[in-house]
Amino acid sequence: MSSPAGQGGAEPTPFQRLGGEAGLRALVDRFYDLMDLEPSYARLRALHPQALAGSRDKLFWFLCGWMGGPDHYQQRFGHPMLRARHLPYAIGRVERDLWLACMTQALHECQVAPALAQRLAESFHGTADWMRNRRTAGEAGCCGLIRADLAFSRRCRWRRRGPPAARSKPRPRPAARWPA
Repeated sequence: MSSPAGQGGAEPTPFQRLGGEAGLRALVDRFYDLMDLEPSYARLRALHPQALAGSRDKLFWFLCGWMGGPDHYQQRFGHPMLRARHLPYAIGRVERDLWLACMTQALHECQVAPALAQRLAESFHGTADWMRNRRTAGEAGCCGLIRADLAFSRRCRWRRRGPPAARSKPRPRPAARWPA
């Protein structure tokens, strides 16, 4: 599973620091158990199928590769295409925040080291924010909304900021893998 820290002078990956597949599976299982049992996560639970076994496996397989372990997800399904796979579900700020709160609680209950939990929470936030695809009350116009119709969204951004060539620096995108 995981190799000893410091082997070859390399810093251990988050996957290794969590305890390899066993530690990551425990985290994912606790995440879905909380979602299933805690009334405060009912809105998040409603976005998932009745049986959570497939969701548990897919998140586990994805996080294995994302955290520096084996690429189980890519071997089964190819590139994750996270945004495209989440477009059918209405995800706004509330859903993002519920997902993050549930994962943060799972990290805490699985006794993940505080420094690692903080780093994971920051990375999860960037990715979860990128999954948003609907506007929540108070967000401004179409440019504040991540739209399924990317061409429409792109035109709105161009009107506001100019075409990509006219901008001085590109908008940052979350990394598909754990940042180094």
